[in-house]
Amino acid sequence: MCRRSVLARSERLACAQAGQFGQGIPGIGYGALNRQAFLYGLSTASAGRLNVGVTNPNNVTATVAIYVTDREGTVLHTRDVTVPPHSYAQFNDIKAVFGIPPQDALAIDMYSQELIYGYASEVRNDTGDAAFTFGLSPNS
Repeated sequence: MCRRSVLARSERLACAQAGQFGQGIPGIGYGALNRQAFLYGLSTASAGRLNVGVTNPNNVTATVAIYVTDREGTVLHTRDVTVPPHSYAQFNDIKAVFGIPPQDALAIDMYSQELIYGYASEVRNDTGDAAFTFGLSPNS
């Protein structure tokens, strides 16, 4: 029997009057995933938007608890999201969608009973430049 590995990555591109822009999204091996995705140092303060999401690479539905905290650890927003197998949930511009006041040093913590791929994308509205952050688990 032959064993094969698959490696995937994604690149999101958009075209605007100023030209093409986008960001790469790294593929992460299933063995590197965890049931927690912790993202920190995020911002809703600049002239941009903060998008967050979670991917479920499993054959079963994942329920994911999302906590947004400020620099002092005060919880600003919580949300439970159900993510079908091999699917994702993304929230664009959490400042507006979650009602997060503009600020720096936000942390987002995601928890599930299943392995997940949590991420954030900070996008500048003026240039379209984007920065991608993969959620890690400090408890792994």
